[in-house]
Amino acid sequence: MPQQDHRAPDPRPGSEDADTRAEKIVARMVQRHGAPGLEHYRAGYANLRVAWPGDEEVRRIHPVTDAA
Repeated sequence: MPQQDHRAPDPRPGSEDADTRAEKIVARMVQRHGAPGLEHYRAGYANLRVAWPGDEEVRRIHPVTDAA
C-alpha cells in the first residue's frame, strides 16, 4: 500500500517553497548589510568545533565577500 501525504495543501496558490523564501531572505540581508568574509565563517566554524570544509566549499554554500 503506497504511503499517503496527509499534509494540508498550501493555502496560497503559487506560493514558494521554504528554500526559495530562505534564499530571498539571505539575498535581502546581504544587500542591506553585506556578506561576511571567509574569516567570519572560519571563526564561526571554529566556535562550533566543526571542521573547515575549505574556502571553495564555503563560497559555494554561503554568500561571501571576497577581500580585494
